[in-house]
Amino acid sequence: IPEEGEYEPNIKDAKPVISPDKLKFGAEKLYKVTNIVDENTLELDTGLKVRFFGVNIKRDELSRLLAYLNEYVKGKQIFLEFDQYSRPESEIVPAYVFLKNRIFINKELVRQGLANVQIGNFKYKSTFIKVVGD
Repeated sequence: IPEEGEYEPNIKDAKPVISPDKLKFGAEKLYKVTNIVDENTLELDTGLKVRFFGVNIKRDELSRLLAYLNEYVKGKQIFLEFDQYSRPESEIVPAYVFLKNRIFINKELVRQGLANVQIGNFKYKSTFIKVVGD
């Protein structure tokens, strides 16, 4: 029984889905991509795993996609942007991925025909749809 003024959580053993030490904030928000886990998932220098949000990878373009990610993304510095509609359901965080030079990787995947635009609402949906027609 807690003493007066002590906090006792209503949900016992609650913990965040994502460990806070895997996230970077402020001036140190750049991550380095250390591994291409699979066609949709990057592993970062903090151990955080990120899934491309707003796109569905085309299964028939896997070899071209993996070649692109290995050449242009692996080993590079990136920053992440999160969407109000994206919620982590596991240790993998859905996010928009940008290279340090501001190239928007999720958009590039759609533009190059490596991914389709995801169904549903999200911040960059109109941006992705526009590049499909270009």
